[in-house]
Amino acid sequence: AVGSQVVLTAVDRWFNAPMDEVLASASRIASDYYLERHRVVSDEAARLAQALSRVDLVNDVEGVRAIVAPDVTGRRVALVQVYRVVDGSAAAPVLDVANPSLPPGSARTGGDRLAARAIESGKLLFEPVPEGGGELLRVAQAIRAPDGRMVGVVLASDVLTGEMADRARRMTK
Repeated sequence: AVGSQVVLTAVDRWFNAPMDEVLASASRIASDYYLERHRVVSDEAARLAQALSRVDLVNDVEGVRAIVAPDVTGRRVALVQVYRVVDGSAAAPVLDVANPSLPPGSARTGGDRLAARAIESGKLLFEPVPEGGGELLRVAQAIRAPDGRMVGVVLASDVLTGEMADRARRMTK
């Protein structure tokens, strides 16, 4: 009986220690992936805002589309929304460019509200949005004219699928 207990304890330790390491490693990978996607989306929003600072957001919608569409078709982000500042503090949509694989209805989910908050604060904003079992990672970045005044906001978003979003959210808290 004592001999079998020693064997069972040794086997239990042998199997459980690696399993704990595997679970901890999986948690770190999920957390790293979430943070990396957030960084990529933030970087793309900043790059797009810089490029859009030289475009007339009111009269050159095709110029705006030419700048943002490659990011979506190249799958760097799943959705780009561009807003212009109206009356000094309101957000008016200019255009949305979405990856066809994006769940229907994702394009407007909270985008108008986040753009208005970004115009009001003038700061970079991050907002994770639950989306069809997953999560839409959304970043709002101010578009500033060469003279420094805010002329618009670009929202760049990417999608994390259900289980990955759940696991990554838990790991980053």
